[in-house]
Parts: sequence; C-alpha cells; structure tokens
Amino acid sequence: MFIRLSTENDRPQIKRLLDCCFGPVGDQGAYDNLTGRYLLAFDGDTLAAMTGLQYNEDYKSFELDWTATYPTYQNFGIMRELISRICVVTDEWIYCSAWRIDGKEKANLQDILEENGFQELVRDRITLDSRYNCYKVYCPVKKNPTSNFCKCHEDLWARPERSWKKE
Repeated sequence: MFIRLSTENDRPQIKRLLDCCFGPVGDQGAYDNLTGRYLLAFDGDTLAAMTGLQYNEDYKSFELDWTATYPTYQNFGIMRELISRICVVTDEWIYCSAWRIDGKEKANLQDILEENGFQELVRDRITLDSRYNCYKVYCPVKKNPTSNFCKCHEDLWARPERSWKKE
C-alpha cells in the first residue's frame, strides 16, 4: 500500500470511490482544490481508500471529510492508518461526521475515531431517510431490493484541541 497526498490527476479515481461509497455527491465541494486536500491509499495504481482534512467555517476548525474505502479493501487497517496520519497535521479541534447505519449501535468509524482521541458530541445530529449518503454496501436497500427505504444517522465527533506542555 502506498500513501500520498492527492493531486488534480486523481480526480477520476476519487470520483469513482466517492460514487461507490456515497452515491453521486454532486456539487458538495468534494472535488474542490484537490491538490494536497486528501490523503490517499493506493494498491498499485488503484485508489483503495481516502480521507481529507479541511477547514470548516461552520465549526471554525478542521473537519475530517470524505472518508471512504472500497468494500474490497475494508477491514485491513487502511483507514486506521490514514486517519492516524492525518490527525497529526494539526493540534486544533478536528470534527468528524461519522455515519451510522440504522439499527447499528456504532458508527463505522467509531473505533478509529476513539483511538485518535475523538469523543462523540451529538448522536443523531442528522437522520436521512433516503439513499443520499448511505453506505451502499451496508444499506438495507441492497439487502432488500424491493424496498425503497434507507436510513442513515450522522453522529458528530470531535477531537479536542491538543495542548503541549514545554518541559
């Protein structure tokens, strides 16, 4: 696995990965300023996983954004490595909207976030009752193709500002 920062040339692979994990993201800013925005993990020439760290005006701090892993690359520790690397970039607050599938107790990223010092601030900040922003692999619609109903929950997490003591 090779890890590096994104470039404008990565746009097609980033789009395919986000479409796979989130469905069409449209104009939500995921493709703005790609150079250096995301930390990408490659298996050869194939983008396997990604996460970003971007300043968020609403939070007045940084946010982990567009965190995605192809289903075939999940459970190999790739996202754990990406998030642990990206979290050392700043000592300021970092927020993360962690998506939780309806009926699940934990968000998909919860263990990784906790390992990196994040704490849950708001459970069920947003509940979506549509196919928008639903992890297709885990979505109840995929398990039951006759259903048009899908529900996801956004839980807001944050890693508090780190303060370092000089000795």
